Amino acid sequence: MNFDWRPGFKLSPLPPPPLHQPFDDPSCPVSSWTTQQVCQWLKGLNMEQYIPEFSARDVDGQELLQMDGNKLKVRMMTLTSSM
Repeated sequence: MNFDWRPGFKLSPLPPPPLHQPFDDPSCPVSSWTTQQVCQWLKGLNMEQYIPEFSARDVDGQELLQMDGNKLKVRMMTLTSSM
């Protein structure tokens, strides 16, 4: 690997680390997901329209796991009909 060591050459600073994504660390259990990670998960499922509601209600991984399929479907249908 070649590096440019010319006088006056400055390396640009490293970019900030990416926001933690739910799938970055496979050992990160859903139960420890933050609301932001739940929203990233929704985005990954192409369900961005539900992100504002999940954010407003601070739905984190613990709460997400408490929702069964029917409860989740009802919430999604309620949100869709109110849009």
